[in-house]
Amino acid sequence: AVTGSNSADGSQARPWATVSHAVASVPDGSTILVQPGTYNGEVRLDRAFNAGIVVRSATPYAARLRSASGTQAVRSYYGRRITLE
Repeated sequence: AVTGSNSADGSQARPWATVSHAVASVPDGSTILVQPGTYNGEVRLDRAFNAGIVVRSATPYAARLRSASGTQAVRSYYGRRITLE
């Protein structure tokens, strides 16, 4: 959630603040629900999964990923089996 903290536990009650941190923290086979809001900065998807994970907007089209620097909003050099919805 945009109001979350990356030092939280990632639960619905104590969400993480960034998609990058969530991807780096969840176990294989997880679904990450991204709460509505605008997420500024680059999202890094550089983790390889065997079963795969899903990163999904909790409300369709309400989680907006925006680049703060004018470059790409999402980057993945080594990511594998990561689905963005």
